[in-house]
Amino acid sequence: MLAAVATADFVMLTKAFNAVRQSSIKPAGKLMKALNVVIDFSVNHPARYRLLFNDPAIAAQKGELEKTALAAFAEFIVIVQECQAAQALPDIPDATLAGLLFATMHGLIALRESGRMHPEKGLSVVQSSLKTLVHLLSPQRI
Repeated sequence: MLAAVATADFVMLTKAFNAVRQSSIKPAGKLMKALNVVIDFSVNHPARYRLLFNDPAIAAQKGELEKTALAAFAEFIVIVQECQAAQALPDIPDATLAGLLFATMHGLIALRESGRMHPEKGLSVVQSSLKTLVHLLSPQRI
């Protein structure tokens, strides 16, 4: 039953990422909007977010669940590729960069959820922290 819920949520994320990708906003804006899809999901559906991204049993699933999870990530990778083509992100392997961005986002969400995100640590909001990271990664700023 939980696998069916997770599969449906990954389908939803895939559609949301696709809608962002198809939008007319600039690539860096698409990236932030795609990250916000997951951040908003973590706020609006915390238990389902933890199911998708923190449950080892779900992560070990194969078949349809794995296929839909990878489809969602593939949509995110395309957004990263668009950013790379626009020179908004560095030219490194796209899946690696997408994975690092996702891992950072999940780490920031975990800090927020555990109450350890504090301005005195330089972190106060997940979105603004990610925006700073994307800015720092931009080859255009060098």
